[in-house]
Amino acid sequence: MEAHSLTLSGILDGNRILEIPFFQRAYVWAEPQWERFLDGMATVSSEKKTYFLGSIILKQQMTGTQRHGDIRTLIGGQQRLTTLCLFFKVLSLKINNSKLETIYRLRMTEQIAIKHNHNDEESFNKILNLTTLDNINTENKISAAYNFFKNNLDESIINYQTLLDNLQFVVIDLLLDEDEQKIFDTINSLGVKLTTAELLKNYFFNHDIELYEKNWKDIFETDSARKYWDIQISAGRVTRSLLDLFFYSFLQIKIQDPVLNLNSEDKKKYGKVEGLFDSYSDATWDIKKGGDGKNKGFSVYASDLATFSPYLSNKSWDEAAIETRANNLAKLAIAEWKV
Repeated sequence: MEAHSLTLSGILDGNRILEIPFFQRAYVWAEPQWERFLDGMATVSSEKKTYFLGSIILKQQMTGTQRHGDIRTLIGGQQRLTTLCLFFKVLSLKINNSKLETIYRLRMTEQIAIKHNHNDEESFNKILNLTTLDNINTENKISAAYNFFKNNLDESIINYQTLLDNLQFVVIDLLLDEDEQKIFDTINSLGVKLTTAELLKNYFFNHDIELYEKNWKDIFETDSARKYWDIQISAGRVTRSLLDLFFYSFLQIKIQDPVLNLNSEDKKKYGKVEGLFDSYSDATWDIKKGGDGKNKGFSVYASDLATFSPYLSNKSWDEAAIETRANNLAKLAIAEWKV
């Protein structure tokens, strides 16, 4: 592991591709962050002083003959780098300076240097490939950021060369043999918070996009579904999202399956909603250890989500529809697992 200070051009150097891994969440910055960001860019442009924009964590990747030579996994810093690219894109269109395109493109191929994952790739690439300052429907946070900068960026008070000279990052480079998931989990525990559901999503599906889209995306990540699953339920001083509570309940039902052969002590470990992700992780080990040898840890849970899919994937999230699905799920659990 190596740490050093770099400007933006030292990170996006024209030769390096930064890939956002599957387990990373979608772009989530919103208006309060964009407003502070614009204020910061105006301040740097006027004061011409070094401006620290936080840390970037990269990991080396093994590259074969068919891939670009320098590819890094972008483990930490997605929000800031994505915002900077969108900002410079809008600025380039406002001042009609195509040279700013070189900030976020490879020198030889003009390919976009940041490769987003399944969450944002289409929207991000669409915006960075614009040739005019078009009107774009706000479909997600990427397009919302573009529209915010389009409407609020005052190009007359921004000096792009001053920004390129003075924006500074602390860059941490991980070596090829260092475990990026452990590093990210450590960062997560120190404040870069992923939700339990986001951590579980990575463990359920890893890089299996097809399985993810079939058994997760349409159930939990449409706009209407997110509003429902993100509802917070309080019990005393503890507040949990409905999605966390669903996966807690899911685990409690699953561990009763006699095929898994879990003992009472094992089951007791998983009886608390706190540490839900760790419970799933531990359960994977116990299932491998005590089951019939045919299961594959988390793949057991992923396949069970497929069983639930018809009951969960419904466009209606009103109270009556939810109650009907809950009753059907209860009947399914009784029939499948004899609980």
